[in-house]
Amino acid sequence: MGAHSLNAHSQGFLGGLFGGKDTGQEESAEKVLQDAKVFASAFQPWARPFMYSLYRDGEWGAVLNFNRLGLAAMEQKRPDIARRSFDEAIARVEAIYADDENAKRARSVFNAEKVKDFKGEPYERSMLYYYRGLLYLQEGDYQNARAAFLAADRHDTLSSAEDAAYVGTFGLMKYLAGWASSCEGDKVRAQQLAEEARAADPA
Repeated sequence: MGAHSLNAHSQGFLGGLFGGKDTGQEESAEKVLQDAKVFASAFQPWARPFMYSLYRDGEWGAVLNFNRLGLAAMEQKRPDIARRSFDEAIARVEAIYADDENAKRARSVFNAEKVKDFKGEPYERSMLYYYRGLLYLQEGDYQNARAAFLAADRHDTLSSAEDAAYVGTFGLMKYLAGWASSCEGDKVRAQQLAEEARAADPA
């Protein structure tokens, strides 16, 4: 683990999600690990490994660690924690991959490998939006569910640094977006998305 990982805590990124905890600016790797153990001990046993990793890795590993926490929370039937964890991860992904000028400027300071390490491979980002879409479906929020599944489909077509685009083959995401549209009562869009899903993946 590099020093950049251990020193990334100064932004206090855990505060917005878990009660204002600011990890501060640690002086040594040993203190970071010690403080991570103390921080994680305040949570339920199932969550402790994930909270330890969140504290230890800081912003550098936040997307992956929030994603892992979200999945574990879904398994523990804690959709409240899962939603907040995925939203934290998505906010960081969108800071780099959103289709706007701010994200474009942010991407310009990273090379392809650093973006990939920081925010994940395309399929990993796709799955993040897929999990969030499932939670929206669970809430009956079909509009946001559709948007999440379409975002998952989009990320499957992007290279790690978004400097190239590929033909998507993840037909499931378009299918789920169509299903969300059908549940919302938008039959026209549901049919359109279903056809796009079949074109991407006949199965």
